[in-house]
Amino acid sequence: SESINFVGTGCMDYEPDGSWTSINRSFGNGFQSLGMGIQFNDFGSGTTSSLNLRDDGYVILYGNSMYFAAFPASVDLTEANSGHIWYKTDGDRFAVTWEDVKQDNGPTTLRNTFQMVFSTGQNAGMGIGNTVCYCYADMQWAYFVHPPYTAKVGVNPHQTGAHVYQLGQFSAPGDNYDGPYNTRDGIDWLDHKTFCFNSDVLGTDTDAETLLQTGGNVGGDPHFKTWHNEH
Repeated sequence: SESINFVGTGCMDYEPDGSWTSINRSFGNGFQSLGMGIQFNDFGSGTTSSLNLRDDGYVILYGNSMYFAAFPASVDLTEANSGHIWYKTDGDRFAVTWEDVKQDNGPTTLRNTFQMVFSTGQNAGMGIGNTVCYCYADMQWAYFVHPPYTAKVGVNPHQTGAHVYQLGQFSAPGDNYDGPYNTRDGIDWLDHKTFCFNSDVLGTDTDAETLLQTGGNVGGDPHFKTWHNEH
């Protein structure tokens, strides 16, 4: 493992210093329950201190009622050199980092590195009020290897079968991006971007251009403005 420096103070840079814990590679397509070491509360679902992690780029909280997807696509961790997933609690933040992960049945030379961070909403680095950050380093693969599937990055607050709030649908090479719900977006558009938001008020502001003009980091703004409410 090597150091990973994400963009923005809302993320937690990864250092191979023994302070991060690696998940069990053998859990495959199932879920691994992780204690966050913080109290997380949003969408009126109550407070929880644990989550269920899927290696395929997403987590579920509150049983099956909250779905956070930083990059939901098939990851292969079965080989020793296929990447790692790490997690760590640091004060009032809990982070999961996908380091250099390979796509299932995809090219071994293409890897993705990204992170999800959860907080109590009182972390100054994430922006007071913000409870979640999605952080991206170098993103090299998406479902363009296996069309027509897409990696729909977003949040589903009630597991209704669709992402109620969506950032984009990534399934093409390049850096093309035309909004949350239009044509396929390019995986490279995510490179070195950070998105922090308050999941309590997600979708109340539908000004899609504001976040793009800031280079992808909303800092202390309480709205994640690129995500639109499908309903």
